[in-house]
Amino acid sequence: ALAKGYALAGVCGATMHHRLGRGRQSLPLGLGHIVIHDPVRLYYIMRNRLLLYGLPHTPALWIAQDLPRVGAKFLLFSLLVPPRLRNMLHMFKGLRDGLSGRRGPLNRLDGSNA
Repeated sequence: ALAKGYALAGVCGATMHHRLGRGRQSLPLGLGHIVIHDPVRLYYIMRNRLLLYGLPHTPALWIAQDLPRVGAKFLLFSLLVPPRLRNMLHMFKGLRDGLSGRRGPLNRLDGSNA
């Protein structure tokens, strides 16, 4: 925002209600927990990180550190977190749309608009 000339302001007394996902799931073999996201959220996570990679002010180091996270998230949500097929399809579509530079709302995979 600063690079684009916007000023930053903060409101110390403001409260923002936010949740990162719809819950947490334990990973096998005691490898910890992951935050569970709905398939549509997975679409935006995948698409938007690829769009960020293409911006000139995105640090190359951040991209290099984030790429393994893309692969890990794709594998985890495709193999371990139901609905696995819907997760995988939405993430594939997000990656494809991110690579093609598509922005805006998701054109739902079921044919309806989001």
